[in-house]
Amino acid sequence: MNVQKEIELPGQVSKSKKSDQSVSQVSFMNGSHMELQPSNILQYGKLKFQGSSANTAKYAVITNEASESVVYDNVMNAKWNIKKPNLIISITGGARNFKMRSRLTREFRRSLIKAAVSTGAWIVTGGTHAGVMKHVGDAIQHDVTARSNKVVALGIATFGIVYDKEKLKKPPKQPLEYLCSRYNSLDKNHSHFILVDDKSVGEYGKEIEFRATLERHISDVTKAPIVCILLQGGPGSLETVYNALAKGTPVVVVGDSGGWANVLASLYSENYNSVTENIISEMLNDQGLNYSSQKLSECTNMARECIKLKKLLSVFSMDDHSSATALDVAILQAVLSVETQKKSVQTPVKDHLRLAFAWNRSDIAQTEILTDDSNVDPAVLAGFFKEALKEPMEAKHAFIKLFLDYGLDLHAHMSDSDLSSLYEATSRKNSPFGDLLERKKTHKRVLKSIIGQEVSYSTEDKVSNGQKAINRQRLTRRSNKIDKNDETKNQAKLRDLFHWALLLNKKETAMLFWHELTEEQFPASVVANRLLIGMAKRSPHQESKDEYKQHAEIYKNLSVGILSKCYDNSPEYTVKILIRKLDNWGGFTCLQHAVDNKDYEFVSHRAVQFLLDKVWLGGIQKDESKGFWYSIGFWFMLLLCSFFPPLIVCNLIKFEETVDEAGSDDGNLSQDEETGFHSNLETSFTKGSGTKKRSENNDQTYRDPKPHEKLVAFYNAPIVKFVLNVFFYLLFLILFAYILLFNFQEFNGQNIFEGEIVLAVWILVFAFDEIRQITETKVNRGQGFGNKVSNWFDQLDNKLDLLSFVLFLLGFGLRFDKFSFEAARVLLAFAFIVYCLRILSMFTVHEELGPKLLMVGKMLKDIAFFVFILIVFLLAYGVASQSLLYPNESDVGTVFTGILSKPYWQIYGELFLPEIVFDPRADEFNCTYDMQEISAGYQRCPEQNVIVPILSAGYMLLANVLLLNLLIAMFSYTFDSLVTKTGVIWRYQRYALIEEYHYRPWLPVPFSIFSYAWSMLTYVCYGFKENGGKDSAFAKHYSQSDLQHLIRWENHQTLSYLEAQHLSGKDEISSRVQSVTERLDTLANTVDSVSANLGNQKKLSRRVKALEGKLNESNESLQWLICAFRDSNFVPKNQPKEVHIKARTSPYPNTNDKVFRCKVDDAMVPWNVPMHDYSPVNYTAEIVKQLPDWADIHLELEPEIGRTVLPYNQIDHKKKVDRTSYIRPYAVVNGIPRNPMGRTGLCGRGLLGRYGPNHAADPIVTRWRTENGAVVLQENKPVLEFIAIKREDADEWAIPGGMVDPGENISKTLEREFTEESLDGKIDEKIKQFFCIGGTEIYRGYSDDHRNTDNAWIETIAINFHDKSGLVLKDIQLSPGDEAKKVKWKKVDKSLKLFASHEKFIAQVANLHKAYY
Repeated sequence: MNVQKEIELPGQVSKSKKSDQSVSQVSFMNGSHMELQPSNILQYGKLKFQGSSANTAKYAVITNEASESVVYDNVMNAKWNIKKPNLIISITGGARNFKMRSRLTREFRRSLIKAAVSTGAWIVTGGTHAGVMKHVGDAIQHDVTARSNKVVALGIATFGIVYDKEKLKKPPKQPLEYLCSRYNSLDKNHSHFILVDDKSVGEYGKEIEFRATLERHISDVTKAPIVCILLQGGPGSLETVYNALAKGTPVVVVGDSGGWANVLASLYSENYNSVTENIISEMLNDQGLNYSSQKLSECTNMARECIKLKKLLSVFSMDDHSSATALDVAILQAVLSVETQKKSVQTPVKDHLRLAFAWNRSDIAQTEILTDDSNVDPAVLAGFFKEALKEPMEAKHAFIKLFLDYGLDLHAHMSDSDLSSLYEATSRKNSPFGDLLERKKTHKRVLKSIIGQEVSYSTEDKVSNGQKAINRQRLTRRSNKIDKNDETKNQAKLRDLFHWALLLNKKETAMLFWHELTEEQFPASVVANRLLIGMAKRSPHQESKDEYKQHAEIYKNLSVGILSKCYDNSPEYTVKILIRKLDNWGGFTCLQHAVDNKDYEFVSHRAVQFLLDKVWLGGIQKDESKGFWYSIGFWFMLLLCSFFPPLIVCNLIKFEETVDEAGSDDGNLSQDEETGFHSNLETSFTKGSGTKKRSENNDQTYRDPKPHEKLVAFYNAPIVKFVLNVFFYLLFLILFAYILLFNFQEFNGQNIFEGEIVLAVWILVFAFDEIRQITETKVNRGQGFGNKVSNWFDQLDNKLDLLSFVLFLLGFGLRFDKFSFEAARVLLAFAFIVYCLRILSMFTVHEELGPKLLMVGKMLKDIAFFVFILIVFLLAYGVASQSLLYPNESDVGTVFTGILSKPYWQIYGELFLPEIVFDPRADEFNCTYDMQEISAGYQRCPEQNVIVPILSAGYMLLANVLLLNLLIAMFSYTFDSLVTKTGVIWRYQRYALIEEYHYRPWLPVPFSIFSYAWSMLTYVCYGFKENGGKDSAFAKHYSQSDLQHLIRWENHQTLSYLEAQHLSGKDEISSRVQSVTERLDTLANTVDSVSANLGNQKKLSRRVKALEGKLNESNESLQWLICAFRDSNFVPKNQPKEVHIKARTSPYPNTNDKVFRCKVDDAMVPWNVPMHDYSPVNYTAEIVKQLPDWADIHLELEPEIGRTVLPYNQIDHKKKVDRTSYIRPYAVVNGIPRNPMGRTGLCGRGLLGRYGPNHAADPIVTRWRTENGAVVLQENKPVLEFIAIKREDADEWAIPGGMVDPGENISKTLEREFTEESLDGKIDEKIKQFFCIGGTEIYRGYSDDHRNTDNAWIETIAINFHDKSGLVLKDIQLSPGDEAKKVKWKKVDKSLKLFASHEKFIAQVANLHKAYY
């Protein structure tokens, strides 16, 4: 076996820069081109690794005289064109293979690749496929992102130790085929290799100095920081770490990885003065490492210096909660902490922030980079802020908050063009917003299409009064970074970004911007709900619809929660924030946004209903606590007072008090004691009965309204308008019915009834009223005429109004023609029906009747679906029965009657049985067969057909039973589903009715024609300008002073609500913790109960032990009998003389517990015992299939006929391999040998290279155990000790040994294996002489090994080399080789548990020397 000296991956080794090479150049062929290169660069090339078609790498062979600048400029830049690194990760550690815990391995792989991919770092290693380099290669191989992002993994190795190196110096064919051997091959997962040729062969570490200077040069040129990672490692790695720390390079030590990494991790918490040789020696002994005194002293001094520089040292441990939570975080913290200590201007904050940003570690950026005393260029922050906004999946939303909290001036660094670019960069094609943006061209048009009005943007000069008034001081450093005068502009930018996040459905980012808004958070939540619902309606896919709706639900709950908080604190102030016009959102109010969004829950909220109650009554007092008869009387008094105005002044109707402006202290604004806000905004909502009354909380005086104020308030109240309109509408219906029933005659030029003229004028005024609804601007709805018509037509009531008007217009026009008079009557009758239905919508205002009417409307939709299903059955039966009863009918009217009319009436019981079951002899059905009579109008007789009654019975069963019951079930389902929601929906629809009557003229139709004439006159007088900015009960502008206090109160309530939600969340967590605690207490009680029961089982345990003793005695007796039979050469049938045990254990080694043998009982092991169900698992390791020089060809792939025949049971002179067995000649079945010891449960070769016996040699080196110069005795026998190793593959103690190489003598194998595994390849003449003397053969034969299979097994020869005097092995320095984890002297004892058959060998050695065992 080749032994690799440990390669350490350096930090920065001290070395003066070489001068750049002279201009001497050489030419050589590279592919098909002649190139001139510096003479110190020997060869370029490209490797293609065999067995992995996707893995290729570039390499360069250089001399040890090549300068780092030449290599970087000519190789890395000019030839390879590698992208410059942002970070250099230099990994050092042991070059021998070692194992780490699976959890640590996963963390190392994940963190290394994350660090490399996210920062664009270079990974620098030793490049070979062993040790820490192999772990790095495996990390790249197992990570998809590493392969897809083409991570730069640079391997720098000594050319003289590389496998198949001569191939690399020749002008390569592109690319060069390279075989991955187990001996110093290059790792196939690295992307680039630099091989340093110093003319040495087999000498390790020659590249270390060059590697250190190259890393430093790259760092200086690219300004990329370096971080060194120590994984496991030996003395060379320790020296590398020391040199790196001395150069100021941070080092991250991976604890629990073994070697010197564990030692440094343990010493990290100690003072450097306490680092002594004894402490180091103990730590090394715990890992099975023994150093000479000189080496130990050198390592101790370097470890002490490392601890002295531990400010640059970081320790990562999976089990240490005080260290970083992840290795990549530890790397970042190491880089940043070092640069912070340096206070270096060479590494700007921008580079540090880039690393933290790439790793998405906002917490580190906040604590280490963006500190209070840091000076950061705002443009740098703005750049990272824009990058964070463009990150997919909101990966960097924490950085957005960090930059805003740090004081980023959005107004200065986020222009309108930046916002447009942000929309374009983040809107994906075929996404809901992307498609909408493509149609509307700009995001402003998108917003307008959803909200229905232009919104305010940060680039506009016009800023709302509320924005100018409110500049709330932030409790963060932002107040110190941004001038307060610029805060309003920043708020406008935040609002723009808030809209962007909503339209793109970025939940966390949108919520972040919402929290950052210092004003109008409540309106923002209402608008957010509207925007998201609008996007959901415009989304083409159901998945995106659901995502937008889920996002909208957040702001819906938020707005309703804040509204509840406001209402609980002050209903009057809550009303004001509902009706305040929002200049930033199209001039709409919060209430109007909710109504247009059909936010039923918001509109049905008690705060909105409180407003609607006040608007509905219009200042009129009504006692809601009184009963039904009071309500009847109240409505009657309203109607009576409407026609007799003097009754209003006589206090028959009571009114709310109003503010006495003359009695108020103008200019003195009192403050609310609870909120600290001015309360001069109180309105006439306060009830009272006195003539004059002072408010308790302010200086305003309230009084009863004056007579003319009562008259104005009464006739402008929506409830009075409603009463008058309903009354006159009923008169209209009575007049219409009278005309249809009693006085609608043909027109002869003179006999038209005057009532018809009145009716026509009345309906014409109705039409004017509909035009008023379309053109009138409500709540600043400044849409175009087309949008107004569309909004008007969306309402069902308006559709009915249009239908009734068209029917009446047609009927009234046709009634003047005698030929169309009857058609006119029909049309007017239908118009009357529609007008009657229209009255139902007027009574939706009633609390009891409104929900019932809503249910009726929903059930009408059910009837529509039912009718569709019914028509299918009706047509099917109607056509079938008509064709059978009246075939070849010529009268189309009769056919349609038979198809549609008769089946329909059959559902209601009119069965037409005399016609269906026709009997010509009966007189029940009068009909004729005479065609002339039929032509004259007589009924045609049906055909007699027995099928028709059957069809009729089936039709009645389906239609009358099934479908009608289905309709009943549909009605029941609709009722059950609406019974809990009708109240909410009714309250929403109530708003529309109250709003309609609020804006109606006070005169009812038809007298409202005078109001329309007055409005037209006013419109002309104002120069044809629409007076749409007028305040009303649903929309109001406030003065700057009032608006300031109102918004401040609103913000105060919002913060109170958010704080309450936060506390409730904490309470919920506390309750959950309490619940878990109680469950743990219950579990603890259960454990105590189980422990008590265990005490009762002690008696049972003693009885079991007694039974075990009896069984042991029986076993000893049976063993005596077996020995007796064996000594007498008598063997029971089917029982082998010796059965292998370990060769039948599972799982098979090095398969990650994936390969298991089939079960074979002891009696079934011999081949001569039939085992018909024997089905062994076939397994040959991949490394064996790759055909290394120690393995045979794979015979299982060849057909049995014509299979290659190997020289079994003889010497293979061609391969120089002994294929004979120490046991006996073995059988060969189908060209493949069979294990002479019997079945193993596994066929193939497993990990073994040769079919048949695989010969090994085990040197057992022993000496007497001594104390104070005397041999130790135990039971009056001398005690032996032998050299044992702990195997790397099996993690078991064993005798040093290994396979006999082809053509190798056994004695040479014994010496080589002992030297490699126990002395790390170092041997002196004294040891050589010791082995030349020879030893005593202890065993020659079959080895019961875990690796054995049915077709390949291990046979060994064990030789004991005993140092009787103890002088030869007295000062031997034990050091584990590449296949051993530990090596030490072990006492020969019966309790030893050893690998394979080694326990048996040790027992024979003890018997040979008559020693204790």
